[in-house]
Amino acid sequence: MKRFIIHIIIISSIALSQDTLSTKTFGDSLINDEGLSDQQTTDDGFINTGWTESYGNDEEAAAAELAAAKIVLAELAAELAAAEKVAAEKVAAEKAAENNLDELSVELSAAKNSIAELSFKLVTAEKHAGVMATAAQAAAELSVAENTLAEIAAEKATRQAAAAIAAAEKADDKKHTKKAAAELAAAKKAAKEAAAAIAAVVKAATEMAAAAKAAEEMATTAKVALAELTAELTAAEKAAEEAAVELAAAKIAFAKLADEKIAAEKAAAEKATAEKAAQQVVDCQKKYDDSQKKYKAGQYEETVEILEEILQMYGCGEDISSKAQFYIGWNFGNKQGALDTARAIYQKVVDSFSPGLKYVDKAEKRLAGYKINDLSVAAYDEGNFEDALVLREQVVMEKGFDKELKAKNQYFIGYIYQYKLEEPDKAKEAYRKVGKIHSKSKYVDKAEQKLATL
Repeated sequence: MKRFIIHIIIISSIALSQDTLSTKTFGDSLINDEGLSDQQTTDDGFINTGWTESYGNDEEAAAAELAAAKIVLAELAAELAAAEKVAAEKVAAEKAAENNLDELSVELSAAKNSIAELSFKLVTAEKHAGVMATAAQAAAELSVAENTLAEIAAEKATRQAAAAIAAAEKADDKKHTKKAAAELAAAKKAAKEAAAAIAAVVKAATEMAAAAKAAEEMATTAKVALAELTAELTAAEKAAEEAAVELAAAKIAFAKLADEKIAAEKAAAEKATAEKAAQQVVDCQKKYDDSQKKYKAGQYEETVEILEEILQMYGCGEDISSKAQFYIGWNFGNKQGALDTARAIYQKVVDSFSPGLKYVDKAEKRLAGYKINDLSVAAYDEGNFEDALVLREQVVMEKGFDKELKAKNQYFIGYIYQYKLEEPDKAKEAYRKVGKIHSKSKYVDKAEQKLATL
């Protein structure tokens, strides 16, 4: 975050004694505090104006980001717990569905077996009933035929016996011979035998009728059993159909539970990933905060080491990573005086991260200063000293450039005035400003050496 800082220094009118009546500093003086203009006031004092870009102003934003990341992490943890609970419930429901599916499969198999057994019994019963019905019909027809035959035989025997008796009686009346008596006895015997035969035929016919009735009763019983088996078969087939429908529904429910389980596992994995990412952001921010502690303690090399560790961490995101990369370059360009290294790192920020990010824009701004410096060097080499001087002054006056680069250009402004434009007073003024721009710059000693020669 950039902000302007105005330093107001009021000096007493006794300029020679250089007594300072009061000093007031506005803003942060850690980084890029630059006095750009001195002017005498109406009371014979002086006023100095300048600006700064504070490296430490990101601490509040970093603390806010860290707090927000912790809140997000807590929310993600809660959501993950809820997702795990839902996943556990889905697993339990899935297990119950699997058990129900197994039971339905067993019931369906038993129903199919029962249908097969009933079908076999039905076929057997139908076959048996058919045989019994045929036997009953044959027995009835046989009984009718035998009754007819018996009636015919009995009628014939009766007629023969009556004829024999009549003949015997007629012969007995006329002759009264022994022969007639014998014939009469034979006729009576024959009549008796005919009567016995008729009785036997009647008995046989009665037995055949009883057998036919029994066969008919057996056929009726078989038909009832067949009807019962048919009803059982129909019921079994219906039960099998219902079991098949229930099994299909259970399979659909099982497939749905499987899909829900996959979705729950996916959601849980996403939540875990998000939680891990949030934790990584927290870890990265903490590491960045550690680098700030080193920076405030003046341990600039250690600061760079920690920032480089951030770049090696996974999941820090472009915001923090680009910020770390930028401030590595910033440390080289403002605290360690290594301008070539700083420039290379700024270029790496631009090349490695997405355009439009805050610290990508800052890196591009820093690189713009180096490009203007290059133009001033080219103008100087071509002998265009005035142009080189204007470009050097542009680097010094522009906000957002490295302090070491500004100090370098301020030094060469003095150098151009001294050696190329031969204006020693302006050279002295330029050399004196080097230390104001960056008191720890290596160009401060060079400027003092040049002042000593003027």
